[in-house]
Amino acid sequence: MIVFTISVDPSCKSHVYRIADGLEAEGLRDVKIFPKFNEIVGHARVGIEPALASVEGVQTVRWSQEFMLRGEHP
Repeated sequence: MIVFTISVDPSCKSHVYRIADGLEAEGLRDVKIFPKFNEIVGHARVGIEPALASVEGVQTVRWSQEFMLRGEHP
């Protein structure tokens, strides 16, 4: 699994928990919310980026291979 960092549109900041629920419904796991930075972080499989980006209130989706869990491949 890959670590994803999702930036929340500042105009939707008050709905960050609803946005996190939508991301979980699309497959994001181990969700952590950082409202101060308008970001949500979690784990998911590669290829899920379009589904995460389609959640209302999501501004950008970034991922990092350097935090891959052992045994997982992109």
